[in-house]
Amino acid sequence: MKNKNHNLKVAVVLAIFLSGLFVFGLAHKALALAGPTILTPKEGSSIPPDTQLVITGLVPNDSSVFFFIDGKLVGGYKAKNGKKGTASFAFKPKKIYSAGKHTIQAQAVRGNEKSIYSEKRTFIIPKTWPRRLDGVIVDSSKANVMPYAVMIENLAQVRPQSGLASASVVYETLAEGGVPRFIAIFARDDMSKVGPVRSTRPYYVDWAKEYGAPVLHAGGSRDAFKELGRLGVKSIDALVNKTARYFFRLGNYVSTHNLFTNSKLIKAIKKDFGLDKLKATFEAWKFKDDPPLAKRPNEKRQLIIDFKSGSQYIVAYKYNRNFNSYLRFNGGKPHLDANYKQKTQIEVKNVVVQLVEKERVLDWQKHLALQITGMGRGWLLQDGKLHQIIWKKPKPESRTKYYFLNGKEVEFNRGNTWIEVVPKDRPVLFK
Repeated sequence: MKNKNHNLKVAVVLAIFLSGLFVFGLAHKALALAGPTILTPKEGSSIPPDTQLVITGLVPNDSSVFFFIDGKLVGGYKAKNGKKGTASFAFKPKKIYSAGKHTIQAQAVRGNEKSIYSEKRTFIIPKTWPRRLDGVIVDSSKANVMPYAVMIENLAQVRPQSGLASASVVYETLAEGGVPRFIAIFARDDMSKVGPVRSTRPYYVDWAKEYGAPVLHAGGSRDAFKELGRLGVKSIDALVNKTARYFFRLGNYVSTHNLFTNSKLIKAIKKDFGLDKLKATFEAWKFKDDPPLAKRPNEKRQLIIDFKSGSQYIVAYKYNRNFNSYLRFNGGKPHLDANYKQKTQIEVKNVVVQLVEKERVLDWQKHLALQITGMGRGWLLQDGKLHQIIWKKPKPESRTKYYFLNGKEVEFNRGNTWIEVVPKDRPVLFK
């Protein structure tokens, strides 16, 4: 009986010893290859929509790393060896992830060895995000839509125009004959009419290039076509057979001033030219929220811009304290948008006056040249106040940026911005 008990004890001890060796062996094998350390994204990070996710971290030298997002293998990466036995990795999944919470895990592999999985790291794609073009909070899937630009005329007899109230950014400056013209930059696609569409000029092309936007226009000056080609801006020309189908004429407008497009045709342009899959990549301005009503001033003065083209082209902006916006007047009358059944005056969240050198006349057709590159002074009308600013645009394709005199970059209110590009010899009054 004693021998049996002794043998049983020996067996139990041996079993415990062997199991210990087995567990130690497993642990030793697991420890032979350390698991990956994920450095970014940080736990719970918000990733802007349509932004490439980048996973970075560390693993032992001579290792490859495999990545699992939401439990699915999405790819691998051969880490770059470091001096202290630790390799770094930076992996970009091809997929753009939808709104919601997602998880990341990684595993290191070296030969026949596999590490344990890293701890789960979560990241979030927000459901809403500021739109790159104007800072308006929209569904994240629409935050980086590819914008498009439309040349719109401003002869007094064609007012009210259609679509200007829906544009995110509008530039107004002189064309030949001293008559101002607009290029409007849109993100929206719900307009029944946009126009009247007119010809383009080189400085308008430069503005479109800032956004990577195709330009809808009806012909243009010789210099404008040169600029379209030089900068690689997509031209959608109503006077070219290939693209004329994206425009239509309305008989109740004066001839040559009756050309329009609309959102349905613009969607067709994007699809036909492969632009519907592209996302905006231009550098966004900075944006902010409106101040509360109690902090808005009771400003009664107006900003008045006289292009010296006659009384019909004098521009004025009057503050609307309740909506923290500026009512636009053209030729002494409210500037309306014809797309609305009720009379709807154009209201603007931010007004910029960009002062430039006096225009030069280029040819017998009185086509103009404006110096919109470099830097200069200007004014910002925002939140019921007038601020002095500086504008900078190093090259024709560069994004124009605006700064306060202390060097701080302007933060625009979320919403539309109108930029009045005014030669220095034209009066700009605030009274």
